[in-house]
Amino acid sequence: MAASNVGFQEVVEWASHLSREERLRLVACIGAGLSVAPAEAAQTEAPAGSAMAVLQAIREPPHLSAEDVETLEQAIAAGKQTVRQEGIFDRGGAK
Repeated sequence: MAASNVGFQEVVEWASHLSREERLRLVACIGAGLSVAPAEAAQTEAPAGSAMAVLQAIREPPHLSAEDVETLEQAIAAGKQTVRQEGIFDRGGAK
């Protein structure tokens, strides 16, 4: 099978068909970076950048549990800050 380059929009379109959990796994795998396989394993590995390589990355660890996702969402919610509509250079200045 010949390797093909997949554009960002193609990945976005493809990922839109995944479940929420699969999208989170995809993001985790992309964030962790791709590992380089030894030469002997290269025959069983999909070509880098191919759709099959993305699928393999999703199916390999780290597999997140629902508790992991909940913990992440709680951390994001806890880190949110209120938005101030008035800037420091608006009338009234900084307080």
